[in-house]
Amino acid sequence: MSETVLETKRLVLRNYTMDDFAALYEIMSDAETMQHYPAPFDADRTRNWISWNLDNYKKYGFGLWAVVLKETGEFIGDCGLTMQNIDGEMLPEIGYHINKKYWRRGFAKEAARAVRDWTFTNTKYDKLYSYMKYTNVGSYSTALANGMRKVKEYPDPKNEISYAYAITRAEWEKLMRCAKDYVKDNEQVWDTKAANNEQWSAPVSAEVIAQARNGTWSIVLTPKKPVPRNWFPEDLSGKQVLCLAGGGGQQGPVLAAAGASVTVFDNSSGQLEKDRFVANRDGLAIRTVQGNMQDLSVFADESFDLIVHPWSNNYVDSVLPVWKECARILKNGGILLAGFGSPLEYIFDLEKFERGELELKHSIPYADIEHLDEPKVREVTAADGYCWGHSLEDQIQGQIAAGFVISGFYEDAGASLFNNYINTSMATKAVKCRCPAAPGLTPGGTC
Repeated sequence: MSETVLETKRLVLRNYTMDDFAALYEIMSDAETMQHYPAPFDADRTRNWISWNLDNYKKYGFGLWAVVLKETGEFIGDCGLTMQNIDGEMLPEIGYHINKKYWRRGFAKEAARAVRDWTFTNTKYDKLYSYMKYTNVGSYSTALANGMRKVKEYPDPKNEISYAYAITRAEWEKLMRCAKDYVKDNEQVWDTKAANNEQWSAPVSAEVIAQARNGTWSIVLTPKKPVPRNWFPEDLSGKQVLCLAGGGGQQGPVLAAAGASVTVFDNSSGQLEKDRFVANRDGLAIRTVQGNMQDLSVFADESFDLIVHPWSNNYVDSVLPVWKECARILKNGGILLAGFGSPLEYIFDLEKFERGELELKHSIPYADIEHLDEPKVREVTAADGYCWGHSLEDQIQGQIAAGFVISGFYEDAGASLFNNYINTSMATKAVKCRCPAAPGLTPGGTC
C-alpha cells in the first residue's frame, strides 16, 4: 500500500508506485490529453515519469503524487509539487494531469488547492508557481482557481510561449483568513440586507398574519412560487417547526400564526430581529437562535417535526453537513422542505454575466473565495457575501445519503438572465425515513 500524503473531500493523493503504470500510460499516451506537450508519451517515457517522481520523493520530500478517487480507489491522474525551470530559474511548481474521462468535474482544482495548502504549511517556499503552454486554457484556469495570478509570459523552446502563474505566501494567508472568516463576513452582509429590507428581509404584514390565523396562508422557499400546501402536515397545531437559515420575519411568523411552535435559526442577528419584530407586533411566540446552519448542536436529536429551509445554503462552503444535521434533529417521519439554486449561473464569467453575456469560465463546485483575484468577484462578495455553487448531487443526493426520501420537487425562477428560458431555483420535500422498505437507508423504525 503506497503512502497517503493528502486527502480532500473526493480525492486521495498518494505516492506513486510502478503498479500505476497502466493507468498513467492511458493518460500520458492520449493525444488529446497531451496536445499541449511536444508529443504523447510512449511506454518508456511513462515509466521514467514514475521513476522521476520516486526520485523526487527521496531528494525533496515531494513530487507529483498519484490522484485517486476516494470513493472507488480509481487512479485518475497526478498532482503535486516539483522543481521546474521557469524562464531560467528552478522554482517550485504545482502540476496536474487528469484523465480526460474526469475533466470538468473540478478534480484538478481540488487536488491543486490541496497541494498548495500542503506546500505553504510544510515547506519554507514563499511563492508557488504553475506554468503552461499559452494555448492550455484548462491549465491556467486551474491556476486562477488556485488563487494564482499571471506573473510572466516568456519565449520557451518547449512551448513556443509559456505563461507563469504564481501565488505568494502572504496572498495564500489572506485567502485562508477569508475562508476562515466567511461566516462572520456573511453575517455582516445579511445584517445590512436586513437593515435595507431586501427581498428576504422584509417582514410580512399584520394582515398576512391575521389571514394565517384564520387558516389562509402560504410561504416561499424560492423567489416566487409558494410551497404546495400538501407538503405540510395537515394540522400544524403544536408541531415543532425549525426555520433553518430562515430569518427575515417571513416564514417563521406565518407558520407560528398557523399554530406551529416555531424556532427561527439564522446566522444574522439583523434577520432574527425581523422575526422578533413580527412576534412582538402580532403577539406570536417565536424562539430565535443565532448560529451557522452547518452546526445545529444546540438542538437535541429528534427535536422537530418539520424543518423549513429557504434558499440560503449557497452561503456555506459545504451543504452536506446541513443535511446530516437536519436528519439528526428531525423526528422519524419528519419533513424537510428546502429551497436552493441551480449552480448554472456560477459557471460563467461574472462580469460578463452581469452584462448579459455568457462566457463559460468556472467549474462546479464553485467558490467565490477561490476567485478573489477577479475584481468583479471581490465587488460582489463585498455587497452580497461569499457564495458557493454546490453540485446538484450534493443538494439532492446529499439529502438521500443523510437518510431522507425525496417525495416532492418543483422549479421556480432564479437568476434573472435565464428566467425566459429555464428555471434556476428549485425546492424539495424530503421525509426522514429509517425503514427496511427504503433501499440504502438505515433500518430502524417506520415512516
